[in-house]
Amino acid sequence: ACVAYFVVMSPVKAVTELSMVSAGVEEDLSCLDFISSLCRRPSGLTEVRRDGKDNDAVTGVIRREFEKCQDRMDQAALAVHMETFAAACWSTCEAMHLQMMDDNHPMNERALLDPDHWYEINLTNVSLFSNLYLEDVAGLEQLVPGRLFTTRMPRRIEEDPKERAEFMQKCQKNHLQVVLVLTEPFEFQKYCCPRNWLFNFYS
Repeated sequence: ACVAYFVVMSPVKAVTELSMVSAGVEEDLSCLDFISSLCRRPSGLTEVRRDGKDNDAVTGVIRREFEKCQDRMDQAALAVHMETFAAACWSTCEAMHLQMMDDNHPMNERALLDPDHWYEINLTNVSLFSNLYLEDVAGLEQLVPGRLFTTRMPRRIEEDPKERAEFMQKCQKNHLQVVLVLTEPFEFQKYCCPRNWLFNFYS
């Protein structure tokens, strides 16, 4: 025989519990909507990669911060904190993207840069920063002795004593001993001075 059991609940209690369940569902949905809004990539950010890994990294940081703070703050404080935190995360992502794009931009075409700057080429196996090398570590010794720079052909040093003096000052400061000229013949007259004059100046 099949026996059915029925639980009779008063209408008032049923409505109360249903309201509590509905409120809980609405609260959960509201929480999910809030997190989704924080993790939504803002429009206008620089596009560097299209596999979505940068977005996943940022949203992962935002979600972990939310999980860490949701039991420590009231709703108002949590909302303000998370909106500020998420905005900072996306701003950091944008700054990183801009830096990546700037790194791929040729140095001689960057704005606000001295066109006569001497760029030093790394001759070591490993470098942590531009001023910190690991030459004393076994196996990481400098590959080629000395220092190597690259720069554009000097301008107006034949006719401008100030330009000539500044160039000579850089040569003395960096103990320049050898000059390797990688310039087409027509470029001497176009950008600097007669070819023989520059070679005589270098010698």
